[in-house]
Parts: sequence; structure tokens; C-alpha cells
Amino acid sequence: MMKQIIFFLLISVNIYQVKTQGLEAYLDYGTFFVPNGKPYVEAYLSITGRSINWKNVQGNPFSNIEVTLILWKDTSIVNFSKEIIKENGINDSISKTINIIYEQRLEAEKGKYRLQLRLIDKNDSLKPMYSGTEIDIDFPNDSTSISSIMNVKSYSKTTTASKITKSGVDIIPRISNFYRTKDNIFTFYAEIYPKKNLKLDEQYLIVFYLKNHENNNALPKFKKFKKISASEVNILLSSFNISGLASGNYDFIIDVIDKNNKQLASQSYFIQRENLNLKIPFEDIQALSISSTFVENIANADTLKLIIESMRPITSSVEVEFANKIIKQGDELIMRQYLLHFWEQRNIDNPELPFSEYIKEVQKVEKSYSTMIRHGFETDRGRVYLQYGPPNTISENYHEPSAYPYEIWHYYTLNSQRNRKFIFYNSELASKEFYLLHSDAIGEVNDYQWRLHLRARDEKFKSIDDTGENANDWGSKYNEWYELPH
Repeated sequence: MMKQIIFFLLISVNIYQVKTQGLEAYLDYGTFFVPNGKPYVEAYLSITGRSINWKNVQGNPFSNIEVTLILWKDTSIVNFSKEIIKENGINDSISKTINIIYEQRLEAEKGKYRLQLRLIDKNDSLKPMYSGTEIDIDFPNDSTSISSIMNVKSYSKTTTASKITKSGVDIIPRISNFYRTKDNIFTFYAEIYPKKNLKLDEQYLIVFYLKNHENNNALPKFKKFKKISASEVNILLSSFNISGLASGNYDFIIDVIDKNNKQLASQSYFIQRENLNLKIPFEDIQALSISSTFVENIANADTLKLIIESMRPITSSVEVEFANKIIKQGDELIMRQYLLHFWEQRNIDNPELPFSEYIKEVQKVEKSYSTMIRHGFETDRGRVYLQYGPPNTISENYHEPSAYPYEIWHYYTLNSQRNRKFIFYNSELASKEFYLLHSDAIGEVNDYQWRLHLRARDEKFKSIDDTGENANDWGSKYNEWYELPH
């Protein structure tokens, strides 16, 4: 029976899910550099055992999966690999529990590429289809840089070098950024490449820590330091015990700091945490006195509910769960205590200051982005504005012949990220609401076919492999503005 492969993207964290009616896999990648050599892309694939069509050979189940990886630059193939994975499943019951881990390296010079995956279960009549992602390889020759941060499942000292070997260590990647309650150790690997702004053997500091993705607050309990002497490549292989990390979205950050306390390089990795063992301490909130605080002046329950709802763009997952509960209960005292607790977490000495500043931004968003059925903070543009602040530029085009009305927001810096873009579009036309179509920011929706969606009013999808990147529509500006926002 023919099984059609369906590819779809998860949030933008490099990890992509590849799924069929039978076959299921997860793709991740990183970029690294070899001194006196070339940079390379390292692709990691995890294929779920229960989704594989295992074929019995002399009583033992074997996989027969063809994996093709292609690195494109514009319309030219720069590098590729093709390999058949024949894994012994031992027996029928064990084969269902095996996740096949596949790793491959593709060399490439500095530049922007597209990594394309073709995955076929040759034990079945699968029609080959493709998925892919855009990759930027950039290791400057004159300044210190950091490789991608590799999420590690396990590692051991190398006995025989292979393609999983890095700096004398064999590393098995963890191809998931989601940590359940039982997953209490976060292990990572990264390489630092000191350049002209760090002399050989010069001491420098590596600072690595977790921060809240929504409000950008660093977590002191999850922060470490390492002093190191500069060499051609310095490796960082370490772990955090995250049993005390609450449910939520987090950025893991690595900063390189020189002896003058100047930041030379920074890298980030997005993780999601589910921790059912940790919740907001209800007793601590109930113990707060609201006497002579700013929350006493808030008029009534409806206003309190609206304010708490407007704070969602900067609210952690744990806080959202708690906020939903107290909004439903409608107890004014608890809502006031929660508000005070929330803003004390942001400024213990003067919680009213960040509260007042935030409410001013909420009012701006309400004026600019509200619709007949949604408050400004409930819209995609309003949420992004409140979570990240105003963009540096907004490119607006509401009348292109072949595209829906759209806006491209450009942030020069976004927390620890640089040069990030958000594309909003209005596919309903009758309303003024714009929905987030694509972003290259960590933790946001990422759709490599955004161009096709944008011009779907005039053109239907021809192929799941098509990105629309090379199409030239008369009067269109989206490709130009995406590459060079203004």
C-alpha cells in the first residue's frame, strides 16, 4: 500500500519532524568549523522504530531505509550524501522500541544554504518526497565565534574515531529539545573558535546559563563559569541538573568574555521544559500584603482579568497555568496578589515601574493592532511586539498583485539572536488582522514554504519540495525585502 510522506515544521529550533502514515523521524542539524579546513553542516536524524517497516531476514527484522541529504546553494548542489540504513532489530518486539540515530557531515564554505532531506523506507512502496531548512554558515576569520550548541544524549571517550567523534569524545545527539518531568539532565557540547581578538593561550571566560524565553530573565540557579586558555579550538562539554527547572520555554546561552569583560561571541539553544513537580507557590502569593501597593488602585475584577490576560506575551508557562486558574476563580484579592508577585519577580524594589511601562506598551498595541473581535495583545503582531519590543524596521506592502497584504518585521538583535525577521500576512482580506506566517527567530513558527503561502491567492502549491524562493512575480518585493529589510 502506498504511504504518502508528509513533512511539516515544528517551531524554529532547528528540529523538524518528518512524518508519514507509517514512517516518523526527527531531523536536527548544527554547524561547526575545522581549523585549517572547511566548515561543515552536521545533520542528525532519529527514526522512530515503531514506524519502520521491518523485514524479516533469516528470522531477524532488518530496516532498509534510504537517507539522502543534499546541500543546495541557490540552484546548485554543493554537497550530498546517500546511504542505506540496515539496522538489526533483534526481534519483532525489540525493533518497535528502537530509535535509529543517523548522523552525517557535509562540508561547505561560508554562506547561505538549503539542507534537503529525502527519506524512503525501501521495505515499503513509499514515494520519495522531501523536506528541508535554510542554513547560514558563518565563522568569521577575524573574530571569535561559537559552533552550534549540540544537545547530547550520551558521550564516551573515543576508542576508534568515527563520524560521531568530536575532540576525542564519541557523542550521541539528543534529537529533541523537549524535556519531560523525568528528564532531569541537560547535557550539551559546543566548540569555541578563538580568533584575532584572543591571542593563543590568553585566558578568557565562558559563561553559560539558562534564561526565560518570554521575559529574557537569566536564572541564577542555572548559571556556570569556566576559565580557559585560548587554543585553535576549545570545547565545552557540560551538564545542568534541571530537576528544579519549572515548566516553560528557555534559552540556553553561551557567552565568551575576554579579560576586559567584553563579550566576544554568543550562541543560544532553545529548550522546552515540562515539570509537573514544580508549580507557583500558592501559599507565598497568598501571604503577600497588597497594602499601599499599586495593585490596590486597580478598579475591579474585570480590569484585573484584562490586565492579567494582557501579560500573556511575557508570561512563562507556569505563570500562564496559574493565571488561567485565578481568572476563572475571579477572586479579586488573589488576582491583586498575583499581579504584585508577577512584577516583583521583574523588579523587587519597584514592581510598579515595569508594570507601568508594560501597560503603556499594551495601550500602543491596542491602538495599532486590535480588531473587532480581538484585543491588540491577542493578535500575532501585538503578541510579538509585547514579547520582543518594537522592531527596528517594518516593511509594509498591502497591494502587491500576486501576494496577500503582508508586513516584514526586522529585529537587529532579539535577546541573544541577531538579524531576525517576522512575516505577518492577511489572508482573510475582509478583516484587518495579520497572522504570523514565518519567522527565523528561535521558538517561533518556521515555514520554509512561506513564499507559497504568501502568494497562495494566485498560485497553488506544485510540490511539497517547492519553496517559491526562485519565483519572480511581477511587482513582488517580498524576496528582496526579506533579504534586505528596510
